Amino acid sequence: MVEPKHSGWAVWGNAELLGRLAVGICGARDADEQAIELSERFGRLMAEVGLVVISGNARGVDDAAQFGGLDAGGSVISVLAEGLADWNPRLRYRPLINDLNYAAVSEFEADAGWQAWRAMQRNGTILDLARALVVVQSGTSGGTWNAGLEALRRGTPLLVVQRQSKPETEGNAHLIARGGIPVNTVKALKTLLEAIRDGDTLPNGQQTLL
Repeated sequence: MVEPKHSGWAVWGNAELLGRLAVGICGARDADEQAIELSERFGRLMAEVGLVVISGNARGVDDAAQFGGLDAGGSVISVLAEGLADWNPRLRYRPLINDLNYAAVSEFEADAGWQAWRAMQRNGTILDLARALVVVQSGTSGGTWNAGLEALRRGTPLLVVQRQSKPETEGNAHLIARGGIPVNTVKALKTLLEAIRDGDTLPNGQQTLL
């Protein structure tokens, strides 16, 4: 299933997915149980709405969202922070993957190993490919936090989970205060995703510097 270079990136799987309407999703690697459950539900919801799930293939939120999208019959793009030479899809994805519904993308040399700076760079690539970004669980530092700030800087719609029950992570609240669009129910997220799918404009709120 290895495809040739696509726009300077190496692609495993269906490179045509890179031209499809996609929404990014990100969050903590060590996400709590509620965030994991929400992430899988959100992945399923994106598949239901007809959007490609795009994420960074990390454990935690990324993994749960990607699995939810695939398990619901949708399509997924994993943007890697490593090369493809020694990479393989997660075992639990493999029964769900076919020639059409999955792509793994790397902008790095084939033998490149995972490094923090590559993870930060691949977050920018996710934003390059995504129409919007959903933040499930964020602290006030690290990859998810920086991805959220970059989405706001670019004017990319930033949908941030606003939990109705604790714990609500500090980073989520700060991203909403800076202009992220709060999402407090699955129904609300579905409405926003349908608007994105239909080409509606979703402006972020007024940024407040904290």
